Amino acid sequence: MKLKGKTAVITGGARGLGKALCQRFAEEGAQVALCGRSVDLLNRARLELSAFGVRVLAEQCDISDVNQVQSFAGRVLEEFSTIDVLINNAAL
Repeated sequence: MKLKGKTAVITGGARGLGKALCQRFAEEGAQVALCGRSVDLLNRARLELSAFGVRVLAEQCDISDVNQVQSFAGRVLEEFSTIDVLINNAAL
């Protein structure tokens, strides 16, 4: 639980490397905010990450759309008040 109380934000966090990163941060106690394009994958990831006993925010967001990115960032700050780690993993 090295990261308890920290917030990790990971784009493209619903699958592949992004999901693995989300899981590792959650294992270490970090709150996790992730985004991606697939609602189904985001919902599955949210459930899996919540099993680690951490707070999770999973939002649909297309990183090529600046308005969606700004909205996601706003939701993260509303939910967690801070961002300690940011991993821009999503690809266009």
